[in-house]
Amino acid sequence: MKETTKLYLLLLTLFLFAIALMVFLLYDSGLTVDTVKNMLEGRDFYAPINRREHKMNYSYNTYGTCSVRIDFDMDEDDRVTNIAFTGGCNGNLKAISKLVDGWTAEEIADKLLGNTCGPRSTSCADQLARAVMLAAQKQQEK
Repeated sequence: MKETTKLYLLLLTLFLFAIALMVFLLYDSGLTVDTVKNMLEGRDFYAPINRREHKMNYSYNTYGTCSVRIDFDMDEDDRVTNIAFTGGCNGNLKAISKLVDGWTAEEIADKLLGNTCGPRSTSCADQLARAVMLAAQKQQEK
């Protein structure tokens, strides 16, 4: 076989491997068709979904992280509870959710805003801080 043919076969193999890896990561992250549709439509934040016991339920589509969505409740005092991540590092995100449960949006932002993950400019914790600050801002506008 010629060297160029070997090179093309190697590149094709790497390309197919990269596609398979991306499909696996998207499937493993919990990405849904609805999430993709919302992202394509430019919708990254939904509020409120429902109202119960003076708490608002928020859903935030993340960017640049393994998790794809964060759901949480926020009361009138900007206290955040019931934090749930979709996708991402399951154990670590459950721990973060438990640690900051009951904190105000400002407390969460003070501790987590600007946190990075590896070479990324953001992290799941940073995305949580951004989400709760956006939710607090929406509540102040009312």
